[in-house]
Amino acid sequence: MSTPGRAVARSFRGFVATQFLGAFNDNLFKQLVVLLAVDHVKSGGESLDALAAALFALPFVLFSGLAGQLADRYAKRRVIVLAKVAEIGVMGLAALGFALQSLPFLLVVVFLMGAQSAFFGPAKYGAIPEMIEAGGMSRANGIVQMTTFLAVILGNAAAGALKNTFGAALLAPAAVCVLIAALGTLTSLVVRTEPAQRPELVLSRQPFADLFPTLVALLRQRSWRDVLLAYSFFWFMGGVVQQCMNRYGKILMDLDDRGTSFLLVTLSVGMAAGSVLGGYLARGAIRFGLARWGALGMIAGLLALGIAHHALPLVHVVLFVLGGSGALFGLPFVVWIQSSAPPSERGSVIAVSNFTNWIFIFLSAGYFGATSALLPIEWVPVSLGILTAAVLPGWIRSFARLEHPAPR
Repeated sequence: MSTPGRAVARSFRGFVATQFLGAFNDNLFKQLVVLLAVDHVKSGGESLDALAAALFALPFVLFSGLAGQLADRYAKRRVIVLAKVAEIGVMGLAALGFALQSLPFLLVVVFLMGAQSAFFGPAKYGAIPEMIEAGGMSRANGIVQMTTFLAVILGNAAAGALKNTFGAALLAPAAVCVLIAALGTLTSLVVRTEPAQRPELVLSRQPFADLFPTLVALLRQRSWRDVLLAYSFFWFMGGVVQQCMNRYGKILMDLDDRGTSFLLVTLSVGMAAGSVLGGYLARGAIRFGLARWGALGMIAGLLALGIAHHALPLVHVVLFVLGGSGALFGLPFVVWIQSSAPPSERGSVIAVSNFTNWIFIFLSAGYFGATSALLPIEWVPVSLGILTAAVLPGWIRSFARLEHPAPR
């Protein structure tokens, strides 16, 4: 018979495996679609890569409120398992889209994949505090972030290799996506969370009915307002950089699909390394000093991308530093949000965080579309670095008062 400690460890391992497989699938599919969209731009067609990013972000804006209600109304394990079952269906539609070689159909599937992820998110992030004691939160989130970025690395690398191998005929890779979704559903069955926190909650038919009151209540508190805005701006930056790298590689540097995808791989390796380092340096506490150093590294990396394209090794060094700095910046925010949310409202609070994050990611598609039309592609990250230097310092100075000591 398993001891409670072993049962928790088994549940957490199942959770990490589920998150890994889901993140791998998301990035494999999304990168394949974006590479097809960049090919479309390179051949003189209209810009669809920014549209793909916007379509993935839109469901988080539309459905985060309902997703947060579900994560509080039902046991988070139940929501996680159902979301993984839905992933199998979405990947089945992706296979159909690749078989038809229809980019418009695949963009619709990108939207559906975003919807599946939107419902998965609040239950996923809310499950961690239900499995892990407070003193282990930074380490646990570091492990989750590290394995997630490893999945991003492998998903993007696989997408580039498969696109080089199969061209536009991607039915076989799509079949692999369906299989991975099925495996992720099996690993989700191992996850164990606490019972529903608010079983009496009546689900609203209005998607924003529960979300907006929670959002307004949080924004009235200075600490929550600063954290939500700064953390959402971090995701805005990530959205711009991810969109930029595909054109940066394929159009500016004339790399093939594999080489272009490996730019995102290097960025993700840096984020994985930064997650491990951040979890170690935090030592069980919430340390916003890491966010200050991360912000400086992100600004330096964004500015350096303006000239790094003259040497491919330099681009990889800059992206590694940029990714590592981003992970250092983001880790204290996610742990603070998880730790500070009341347990009975954790799903709704995390849904609000997801909602604000994805509004900013949605806006990042508009920012990238506008700046890439007006500026050479290498100047898009430079403009973002200047914007970041202008807005982040004011927020970061206020974070020292929010640091939590490590539990004794």
